[in-house]
Amino acid sequence: MDMAFCEEIRKLREKRKKTQKQMAGELKINIAIYRKIEKGERQATQEQVLIIAQFLQISEQELIDLWQKDQNSSKNVQTQDNEMNKKENPPEPKG
Repeated sequence: MDMAFCEEIRKLREKRKKTQKQMAGELKINIAIYRKIEKGERQATQEQVLIIAQFLQISEQELIDLWQKDQNSSKNVQTQDNEMNKKENPPEPKG
């Protein structure tokens, strides 16, 4: 997974001197969930991306672009994993 989005929100949060707890509160989510978003272990929703952009006072479009890039990267990895799994584990013949 491309980590550009995760790294960017962490850097911007730290630059603006905001805590993970403040970010989670703004998003109305548990701090553990926010930490996973920042680590790249969980994907933010588009709505959350817009809230983050507003809270950190940055361009919504720029942040959406990074988020979409990560989304596309993640989908490509999942597709490749699925294809490899099909090759390694072909379906059992019926009959």
